[in-house]
Amino acid sequence: MRSSILLLTILSFLSSCSAFKSGTSNVHIPTVAERGMPLASEVTLPFYTNAQQAVAKVYRGNSFIQSGAFVSANGLFLTNFPAVLEYFNNYSLGDTHWLNTGFTAAADSLEIPLPGITLMVLKEQQDVTEFFENAIPDSASNYEIAQIKQTTAQQLIAERKGDRTDLFVQVNELHSGNRQLLEVYHVLNDIRLVYTPAIHLQNNKVGNSQELLQATTDQIAIVRAYWSSEKASIGFSASNIPYTSTHFLPLSKKIKPEGASITVGFPDRTFRQETARAFNFYYTYTNSYIIDAYEAFLKKEDYLASQDEMYAIRSISRRYNAAKELRHYYAIQHAFKAENLIEKKIAQENQLQHWITTDTTNGARYQDLLRFIDQAFDIAEQQGSTFYITSYALALSALDELASSFNSYLDADHTGISESQNTANLQSVVNTQQSTLVNTQIDAELELLKDFILILARLPKDNQMFSIQSIFEGVSPDLFELRAEQFITKNGPTSVLLHPELTTDALLNGDIYADSLFLLLDELLFTNQMARNNQSIYMGYLQPAQQVYNRALIEMDSLQVLHPDANGTLRVNRGLMLPKHSKSTSKYLVSANDFSGKSPGSVVLSFKGKLLGLIADERPSLIAGNYLYTPETAKVESIRIDFIVKELLEHQSTNHLLEELGLRN
Repeated sequence: MRSSILLLTILSFLSSCSAFKSGTSNVHIPTVAERGMPLASEVTLPFYTNAQQAVAKVYRGNSFIQSGAFVSANGLFLTNFPAVLEYFNNYSLGDTHWLNTGFTAAADSLEIPLPGITLMVLKEQQDVTEFFENAIPDSASNYEIAQIKQTTAQQLIAERKGDRTDLFVQVNELHSGNRQLLEVYHVLNDIRLVYTPAIHLQNNKVGNSQELLQATTDQIAIVRAYWSSEKASIGFSASNIPYTSTHFLPLSKKIKPEGASITVGFPDRTFRQETARAFNFYYTYTNSYIIDAYEAFLKKEDYLASQDEMYAIRSISRRYNAAKELRHYYAIQHAFKAENLIEKKIAQENQLQHWITTDTTNGARYQDLLRFIDQAFDIAEQQGSTFYITSYALALSALDELASSFNSYLDADHTGISESQNTANLQSVVNTQQSTLVNTQIDAELELLKDFILILARLPKDNQMFSIQSIFEGVSPDLFELRAEQFITKNGPTSVLLHPELTTDALLNGDIYADSLFLLLDELLFTNQMARNNQSIYMGYLQPAQQVYNRALIEMDSLQVLHPDANGTLRVNRGLMLPKHSKSTSKYLVSANDFSGKSPGSVVLSFKGKLLGLIADERPSLIAGNYLYTPETAKVESIRIDFIVKELLEHQSTNHLLEELGLRN
């Protein structure tokens, strides 16, 4: 069975990639860059401010989605709109449908819980690189280094966290693993909606994901964090009290956006210190398949939303997030082409190669560096596209859950188990199948699978699944869509996967192996597993080489102006307001700050520490800055605080909120 296939792992290849050591070096790793995004703990701001403690990260489940800032002493938190969309996931008739009307809680007791939303308030940010350097012996192999780093991180986290359930502690790697940063966050799990403006959708319809995305772009929300009366962080409880936000940034009716500016927040991952081969891998082998996957998913979701108003409401958050990701990848692909990012990165690497070859000391250490990078991506490109499209197909489709439940039985060793236990195991499969089918729109899922079949058929011939080759054997490309439709029409409705009453017999007598839909999904799962193994091999080669590549860039950059990659840690950047910029309006500020990456909800401050703006949603025109620094992309567009206050003042039911914010006339 599939589970008995030998799985190649990353660790054996870490051992084999011994030409470059990923541990310690004598290279000075810069702590602060005048440009770029230095760590907040390494910057002495030119004024007394609590900004670094007033901002926080917003999580949806386990996913970091945006930043925000406390704006009152009683836990009021200003952030971007997307987080509050989680409210609609469990929407029922009679609940407050505030999307088209806006919402303001007239009293604390009327605030709406937002399950699944968490705030992470940074308490500590400490460079712990020395702990790792001291733990790694000079003779350690890359395999041993990886093990030691993992153990060291676990020890540091355990020591700092102790038995505290309200803390989240992590070790973040910087400069491709050349530095380690310990971060300690206070976790706030009880978050409630206080205010959001009305979202003006055409005909009040929420079924079109692109219209939803456009209508909600650059909207804000105010929520409140709660904790227990003992100041412990717990989930929602009616007895909880507002969180005491010792540090906060007051809102102002009037601002003066001139002179120097500072951005503070948690910009998400950027890719500036990656290689030209990495850029080409993203552009050629991954992004286009991710775009195809999201397009197919949104086609299904918008169809279902157009047919059922309740489905449209409950799917708002996931459709919004998918549409936003789709826009993001569209912008990336456009930037690669329009800005010639790969060619520019190659030019940078030519400078690096010249620096290596013109100095014998550099040559001795780095002469094979780019060859090892190439070796890693030669491996990645073998199965990269297959890995990404199969991963997204499995993540966005519900039908694979049915095949997985069947495989849990088929892959098990039934030797020596009793008949009653076997019957119970079979019933467990049927129960899972029934539960999945109840919550699945089968016709729509089959249509989505058809679209994924067509995407899988675009893979190079050597990477195509046998099932896909069989479906399209002898068929000209212009008839692929018809052939895929015929396959689904013939094999979908009759599949055992969709008929629980047939499941037990099919599993016992082996008829399941004659079920074409099951075989397709089973091979999809298997193909993804094998492609994932290939990616592990690639990462085994890449990680040590990438760390040394970054080390070489730092050493070559004698002036220490290398623009550091963001990775979700708290960063600060000095800049300059641009009041005469064409996009500076009564709603928006533009500043010359290098704050690339997805950083909505980060804040823009004056040099005196006054809150000027809340960074708006990601701008496609600036996304090239995620990959290469240029003065043109080192811009930040933010929503003016005085514009936000103006909206609050114009709202008819915000007196309770205005009083707390100190904005009452």
